[in-house]
Formats: sequence, structure tokens, C-alpha cells
Amino acid sequence: MRVRTIFIVALLFVFSAVTFAAAADKKPKDEVRKASEQFYAALNSMINGNAGSLSDIWSHSATVTTMHPIGGREVGWEAVKASFEQVAKLASEGKAVLKDQLIRVNGNMAYEVGIESGQFKLAGHQVNIENRVTNIYQREGKAWKIVHHHVDNSPAMVDILHQLQAKSGQKMAYGIVHFFAGGTKEQYEASIAAVHPAGGGLPEGQIFHAAGATAGGWTIVAIHDSKESWERFRDNILMPRMKEGIKGGFATPPQETAFEVYNMQSLAQPEKSTKMAFGIMHFFTGGTKEQYEASIAAVHPAGGGLPVGQIFHAAGASAGGWTIVAIHDSKENWERFRDGILMPRMKEGIKGGFAAPPQETAFEVYNMQSAPACCKK
Repeated sequence: MRVRTIFIVALLFVFSAVTFAAAADKKPKDEVRKASEQFYAALNSMINGNAGSLSDIWSHSATVTTMHPIGGREVGWEAVKASFEQVAKLASEGKAVLKDQLIRVNGNMAYEVGIESGQFKLAGHQVNIENRVTNIYQREGKAWKIVHHHVDNSPAMVDILHQLQAKSGQKMAYGIVHFFAGGTKEQYEASIAAVHPAGGGLPEGQIFHAAGATAGGWTIVAIHDSKESWERFRDNILMPRMKEGIKGGFATPPQETAFEVYNMQSLAQPEKSTKMAFGIMHFFTGGTKEQYEASIAAVHPAGGGLPVGQIFHAAGASAGGWTIVAIHDSKENWERFRDGILMPRMKEGIKGGFAAPPQETAFEVYNMQSAPACCKK
């Protein structure tokens, strides 16, 4: 009888412990679920024209991030808030819900994944929402605050915004690739010292710069915030100083490829690396925006991000076709992407993708710089 009593007590103890553990696990999940409900209530207000309530659920830290369905990336609360406010100005008649929600909690951090589903009007155009989403929450005091929001890329939204840019005359970023036959590092340094600001910054309007040795010479990639900005730099600084003669600079004019930037993405550069970044320029003769989008959808991660190891990407229409510039954090990472993803999928055939292999220029990146505002789509 005594043994039976001890056994029953032990079972009750185990049952109570399991019940307590389940209850303890359920409480943080319920708190995160309530935070999620608050976020999606605020998001619904935003797609109906008012982004104000997002301030209550977001952390106001300088480290928060968001990656919207229109591409790009915002870092810090002020940039995140501004991005939502910009969308709110164009949004109306919206409703969105989170489906297939999955929540995981680990200490003071939690994440949820699911499907954002619904519809709204963007600048009067109907947009359907059916995108995968990841949200990350952090406990601040007694409250859970969102610190990261990442949604799949939406080609429909991107197209609407490009149409608005075209109608409003809004400037489009502009890319220039210069190849100096026989060019050297020493000639590059002398030329940059003559045409870039003292102190190593970028010229006004230039938002990205990468340069390095390539087969037969030296390649420079420069992205300006508009074609007009490039032309001012070219006509007022670059050409006059090259005509005067730059001591020790490039000996001959470059071969030039220019393109209007349709898509541009950038990731933070690693602070320290023993490897040299590696640049690839592909020119697809006769290539189109539609072929580019089909190809990118096949070889880049779902959701609009960059492949592992790629830290910069810019692409757009150029004379006679389509140009893509990609910077990888190392030559090894480029080769892994090329051999493991790009070439196999191109050999299989990408429906609607580029019809022929590209002309390729590769270079080891000697110098790479970004302006603070770089690089949003």
C-alpha cells in the first residue's frame, strides 16, 4: 500500500512539473502573440494611410531593421519609421492578416514566421498580398517590441513605384563602368586623388564605388544617384582634369558602359576579412527587364535577398542589352555561387530568362566605398 502511495505521489509530481513547464512556455508565446496582433493592427492602419501606431510596437533602437516587399533595407528606427510613412502616403483601402503563424521564444528574443495575406491600394493600384514574412521580437522591460521585419519581394509593388517615378520625373540611379586598358593600381590612385574629394570620400552624388585589377587593365564601377549627377561630375571635374593631364594617372580614355539602375541592393561589408572582395560585371546582349526578373527569381533567394556572400548588386538597361554588376565578399564565394547555382540553373534553362550567356568582366576589388544612403531599390 505504501509503495502504491509513493508511486501515485511521484506521478502527480511529474504531471505537475510537466504542466508547470507547459504553462511557463505558453506565457511568453502568448505575450509575443499579443505583440504580433498589435503589430498587424498597426500595419493595417499603415496600409490605410496612417503609420503612427507602428511607433508603439517597434523598438526605437538604432539597430532595428526592415526589408520591405519593394526591396532595399532600412537600418535604425528613424529610417524604418520613414519607410513606413512613405508607404502610408500612397496606401489606402487595405486589409492584411498573418496566416500560418509559428512562434518560437528563446529568453528575451522571439521570432514568428507566416504568410501575410490581404490586399490594399498603392497609389490607386490594387495590390494583392500573399508573401512569406519573418518578424523578430525582443523583450524591452516588460513589453515585447519588434526589431526586424522581412517580407518577400513583390514585383507588382516594384512596378507600380517605377511607374510613379517615371510619371513624376523622379531621378533614377545611374551606373558607370570604366575599363582602362593597361591600367594599374598606381594610375588609379593618382587619378582618384585628382578627381575625388580630399580625405578619401566620394564625389557629390556618387553613392557606390568599386575598383580593381581585371584582365588587361583596371575596372571602375561607380553608381550615382542620378544621370544628372554623373554628368555634372563628368563635365565639371573628371573630363577637365583628364584633359589637363593627371600626373601618373591613366594614360588613355576608358571604354565606358552606362546603365540606368533598375535594381540595387547592398549588404554591410564585413569589418575584417583576410580575403579580397571580387567583382563581376555581366552584359547580356539584347537582354530585357523581363528576362532579368525571370533570371533573378531563379538564381537569387526567394524573398528578394542576395545570395550568400554577395554584398552588392546593381542592374539595369544599357546600350544594346542589360548590365549586372555584383560584388562578392571573396572570389571563392563567387565561384561557389557560379558553380553551385548560376551555371546549373542556366544549363537547365530558365523560363523567360536571358537567352544567351553574358560577356563577363571580373576584377579583384582593391577599393570599395558606399555613401551613407546607399543602397535602396
